[in-house]
Amino acid sequence: MIAETAGETARPGGEARGAALARFAEARGHRVFEALGVFWEEHQPLRFMALPNQRWLDLDPRELGKALRSARAAAVRYFTQAQPGLPCNVFVISPAGYSLARVHGTHRKLIRRGLGRTECRILDPDELLALGLEVNLDAMARQGRFEPEFGEPARWKRFVSAVRRCPEVSVLGAFVDGRLASYHVNCRDGDWLHLLYKMNRTEDLARNAAVVLDFWELSRAAEDPGLRGAECGHASIVGGFDGLHFYKTQMGFEPVPARLAIRLHPALQPLVANRFTAGVATALWKLRPAHRGLERAARMLQCAQVSAQGGGGPNHDAGERERR
Repeated sequence: MIAETAGETARPGGEARGAALARFAEARGHRVFEALGVFWEEHQPLRFMALPNQRWLDLDPRELGKALRSARAAAVRYFTQAQPGLPCNVFVISPAGYSLARVHGTHRKLIRRGLGRTECRILDPDELLALGLEVNLDAMARQGRFEPEFGEPARWKRFVSAVRRCPEVSVLGAFVDGRLASYHVNCRDGDWLHLLYKMNRTEDLARNAAVVLDFWELSRAAEDPGLRGAECGHASIVGGFDGLHFYKTQMGFEPVPARLAIRLHPALQPLVANRFTAGVATALWKLRPAHRGLERAARMLQCAQVSAQGGGGPNHDAGERERR
């Protein structure tokens, strides 16, 4: 599977790459700006990510610094193969011809076992609004996290309203005994399908509803001759847990090596130049190794230093924790 290069700026029909993803983000209230031929979405306060994931970028640091100033952004992240960054993987698949034959034997058995008792179908926004919040709260409690967009009724209503307003976005659901057990939110951007969010009810994990929905989703994508590929996220630089890497590769996704680059606002560049700052962040994280926020800050500074100064070593999987 070949990911896109920086030169591939247009999608079929003439619209810029990432435009559909940007529209969905804006409809949900996320800040988005366009610079250097790239859409950037605010994924955390003042921190932006390039859209889409599978597009490798080669950006001029000075021009990127100007864009950060203009957008009043603290940092941006993007994937590259030509520039320094931390080794990482982006998970992609070519849906053409997808079938059980491309699934590992262990998961093939789970899918066959679950197909007879799982109903998979498209969810309309009204169903998602009525049924999704309960699944969200259950899934986030299992994962030990809380995201207001998926847990607060008003924010959830806005999310579903964005789904309703964006025709490129679709929601697939799996039902067990008439109950919503799992759902996925996808976005079609040109000839790529982006698997953005997934929520699974804890009670139904043992009934294999989640893996059945994954298989049904990719089988459905295989029927679309206009799809070049599907993308389902990247390996996290917050390392240590590789369960999703194992699961995605068993389902047929390919981990494509890339480098994750992080660039800071020019006013914050002294943090990158000062190794003492990153050393303090790392030391604090080691004192509290279970603190995800400290680990994320230490990894981000490390990534920003590598991106600015070069290095990074050979590409490899950095591991990934459970996604939405």
